[in-house]
Amino acid sequence: MLPSTAVTIGAFDGVHLGHAALVAAARDAVGDRGRVVALCFEPHPMAVLRPDAAPARSERQPGPVPDRFSPSGTDADDWL
Repeated sequence: MLPSTAVTIGAFDGVHLGHAALVAAARDAVGDRGRVVALCFEPHPMAVLRPDAAPARSERQPGPVPDRFSPSGTDADDWL
């Protein structure tokens, strides 16, 4: 049997306490043998749907996705 996977999906702007709690809950759900993946939106969905209301964000640099979530407990992160 394959290990369980939990995927967190959002417009993550960094890993603050709320994001860390979400990742911890995902880790608790799948256990130590499961995988936790963070799927991040770039650009922020509001930048596409309502650009005038989109929050200010720094632009992600082209190239490989930085592994910014692994210290908080994810096994992988990717951008959509």
